[in-house]
Amino acid sequence: MVGIFHFMVWSVSILNKAVILCGGRGTRLAPLTDDRQKCMIPLAGKPVLLHVIEHFKKYGVREFILITGYRKEDVMEFFKDGSQFGIQVAYTICEGGTAPSLLAAKPWIKEPFFFAYGDLISDFDLKALFDAHTKKAKKQGAIVTLALLEFPGDVSRFGVAEIEDNIKEGRIEKFIEKPTPSETSSRLINAGLMVCSPEVFDYLGDPDDFSFEKQVLPRLAKDGKVYGVTMDAKSLWIDIGKYEDYQKARCILEKAMGQGQGMI
Repeated sequence: MVGIFHFMVWSVSILNKAVILCGGRGTRLAPLTDDRQKCMIPLAGKPVLLHVIEHFKKYGVREFILITGYRKEDVMEFFKDGSQFGIQVAYTICEGGTAPSLLAAKPWIKEPFFFAYGDLISDFDLKALFDAHTKKAKKQGAIVTLALLEFPGDVSRFGVAEIEDNIKEGRIEKFIEKPTPSETSSRLINAGLMVCSPEVFDYLGDPDDFSFEKQVLPRLAKDGKVYGVTMDAKSLWIDIGKYEDYQKARCILEKAMGQGQGMI
C-alpha cells in the first residue's frame, strides 16, 4: 500500500532535499519498540529520527520526504508539517519494502537528493558526498553515490561494496548484501546514506523488487551506475538496529551534551 500526504508546495533546490526511510519495526530493540516506531525511540532527549534530520539541517537541507509504514502515526504526529523544527515535511506511506518505498517519493523529486535510513546516526560530511556525486560520479555515468565505511568487525550484517582496483573511492563493481566471509574480502560497508540522481527511478518499479539493497543496488552496480566514497575513519557512525548499538549511541551523545559539544 502506498499513500501520499502533503502539507505545502515546495520549491526545487539542489542540496536541499532528503528522502528518509522511517518505517521499521525494530524487533531487536524490544521492549523499547513495543509501543513506538523504531526511529522514534528516545536518544539523548529526542527521537533518533530528529537527530538524523538535525544533521541534514546543518548542511542546509530543509525539505524532507519521510517514508513511513509501521506505526506511521508516531512519526506524523511528532513532526507534523515540520514547521516547528524549521523544516518542511511530506509523507509517503509504503509497507512494501525499501525499493517501492523509494519509488513512492518520485512525485517530489526533480533534482539530485539525499536518500538515508532513519535509524543510522552519523556525522558524515554531507557536502563532500554531494560534491563527489556532482563532480566525479556523474562524469563516470553513475547515478548513485554511496557513502561507505571501512568496518573493522564482522561485515556479514551489512551490504558490502567492492570498488575497482580495491581503492576507497570510485565506481563500485559489485555490491553484496550481508555476505559470508567467502564471498568478499572487502571491508567497505553501505553506510545507509547516498546521493541519488532522479534517473534512479528508472531502475525502480519492477513488481518483483522488494529490497533496494538486495535487488536494486546490485543491478545498478552491475551497470556501472554506483560510485562509492569512503567516509573519514574518524566519523561517527552507529546503526541502532541492535540494543547494544542503541546503548552505545546513547552514551556517546549524552557525553557530547555534557561536554557542551552539541548534538550531531
